[in-house]
Amino acid sequence: MSAAELMSHASVLAAIITGLILFVRSRGTARLDEVITASLAGAALPPTVLLVYGGFDPAIVTSLTGLRVYIAVAGCVLVCILARKLRRSLTR
Repeated sequence: MSAAELMSHASVLAAIITGLILFVRSRGTARLDEVITASLAGAALPPTVLLVYGGFDPAIVTSLTGLRVYIAVAGCVLVCILARKLRRSLTR
């Protein structure tokens, strides 16, 4: 299994675990946007750690294929977090 496949599987697993943890901790009362935001943040965690490590060891980043997908997921997480914060700020 390549590093890209391993990171992809770890991202999916982290998304599922994060979403489930939020859902269970809220006792089933979490809104869908909260679960999706948490899941996307969880999915972005493994690539984020790898990209930070890649800042110190550039050979890691060049060995990964499909890195743009992980950058796009990180962008989606930021958009969801910003939208949530703006909505909460404007409704107060």
